[in-house]
Amino acid sequence: MILARHVFEWTAHACYMRERLEWLVKSSQWSLAFKLMLQTDTGNSWAKNHGKNYDVPPLQEEILDPIDINTLIAAYAKYQKKEYEKSTVHDSYGYLSEYAHPNATCFVQYRDFEGADGYLVGPPPKSTFGGIDGFILEWLMFIHDLLALAKEDAVRQKLVDIMSAAARLAR
Repeated sequence: MILARHVFEWTAHACYMRERLEWLVKSSQWSLAFKLMLQTDTGNSWAKNHGKNYDVPPLQEEILDPIDINTLIAAYAKYQKKEYEKSTVHDSYGYLSEYAHPNATCFVQYRDFEGADGYLVGPPPKSTFGGIDGFILEWLMFIHDLLALAKEDAVRQKLVDIMSAAARLAR
């Protein structure tokens, strides 16, 4: 579930970047596109706010703020509403976040009870979160679109191959 949350956040981020960069590239706003790419690549609240107390590279004042996760999640929800007329983004993210907390919830899949006795069990053979396949495929689609903006073809074709194979497996 922790890994699923991470991939989910990647998907939300790729969605946001595809939306913003597509608009910036179409309107030839290269300076803003570069600034967005820089923010995405180097934005780090921890390093900006606390790095001086640790061994962080110089030029701390040049560290940018990252794009807020709520902004990324909102972009992904907007995309799903447009594409599917509804969105499960906020519910899915909340669900995945619950399993990432450092409490008993993150271990719920690995335990079982028989009366008053509790015992550990092996992990389920497949994710109990059914939405993971959907947002992984959407992540691949967003990455494909981002690579198209860069006119990159070799990796894009591999992504098409992966998505086509996934579609065949779904039949």
